[in-house]
Amino acid sequence: MSDMPMIGEEGFIGTTPKNAAKIEETLSIIKGTDENPEKELSTEEAYAEGLEALGITLEQSRAILEATFVNEYYEEEVYLGAGIYATLRSKQYLDTMRANRTLERDQVMLASSVSDILNRYSTAAALVVYNKKDFNVPKPGDKVDSQTIEKIFNERLDFLERLPSPICTKLMQKSFEFDKKLMAVFAEGAPADF
Repeated sequence: MSDMPMIGEEGFIGTTPKNAAKIEETLSIIKGTDENPEKELSTEEAYAEGLEALGITLEQSRAILEATFVNEYYEEEVYLGAGIYATLRSKQYLDTMRANRTLERDQVMLASSVSDILNRYSTAAALVVYNKKDFNVPKPGDKVDSQTIEKIFNERLDFLERLPSPICTKLMQKSFEFDKKLMAVFAEGAPADF
């Protein structure tokens, strides 16, 4: 006869007693009652860790915050390879609304299609210069009518769609990294005294 309790007997918790200790240990960690709980980070510490994970210093973060608030945008040149650079600019809310309208208008259903449209529209909206080709993107505050803004956006979208696929993918990746950087800089815990 075995020393292990049978179903319904005291000590049986749905697994073998040998595994019960492991389950209890796991549950205590989940509930936060383990012997070595991790220290919860303050908002500022979490912010600093988020920046560090992306290789951004606090000084760089402050400069990006200041440029964005003072100029109403932030620009950065990114290297794509083979001596080709692109300049990306933080997007305006108008760009988000344009992408959303497109998704609604086209009744996009597939997740991969939604992702593709959002990546293309986001990258086209951020693209200011590609390999010395300046798209003459108006800056926030410039007196430009909405038709001109849409025309310039469509020129960038068309340009992007005509790039070789690997280059387009690389540019979209750089645009995603740029957005990620801005999100980290503007995350909760950002310094207010820049």
